[in-house]
Amino acid sequence: WNLPSFALYRLSETVRETKPVALEIMQETEELQSWSDLPAELLGLVLSRLTLKENIRVSAVCQRWHSIAVSVCVVNQPPWIMYFPKRGDFHEFYDPLSRKTHSVELPELCGSRVCYTKDGWLLLYRPRTHRLFFFNPFTHELIKLPKFEMTYQMVAFSCAPTFPTCVIFTVKHVSPTVVAISTCHPGALQWTTSNYQNRLPFVSSI
Repeated sequence: WNLPSFALYRLSETVRETKPVALEIMQETEELQSWSDLPAELLGLVLSRLTLKENIRVSAVCQRWHSIAVSVCVVNQPPWIMYFPKRGDFHEFYDPLSRKTHSVELPELCGSRVCYTKDGWLLLYRPRTHRLFFFNPFTHELIKLPKFEMTYQMVAFSCAPTFPTCVIFTVKHVSPTVVAISTCHPGALQWTTSNYQNRLPFVSSI
């Protein structure tokens, strides 16, 4: 069927008028969208393809990305081996999965020793100042803890210090039947120590 010429003219004018409106809507939508608007399923798919080092870096972007990055992190991935330098501030990290060594300058670790590691975080102790602190070698984030003289036999922490449930604890052998347990959490002003009586002599596995 054939349309009159005036009808064809009006139709072409309508198309011309609606095109800019459609383009404006698309541009506004594109301007409003950002990485933070990605659905959790799509973001998880992207983060699941990252290496451990990249995953830890991405987890520092925001709380939402942190929770997704942790949920897709490969749990059975072998841990990296950390080598302390004899001199200087360059530390080496060996990835047994890719068989690659990464050299990172970490002046923050000068004069300290590693007490425990978990979830990409190091718990370190500086004997000269009796300071315990958390350090992330990938993001260089440092979290200080209250002073504490580490005459301990065992020390560990429950989870990453960025979580509100993180607890640091130490176990000290006071006497054959008494064990002292000290606890602390990031943001605390002091440590809490309690002595526990054992019926049998306490034997440390370390």
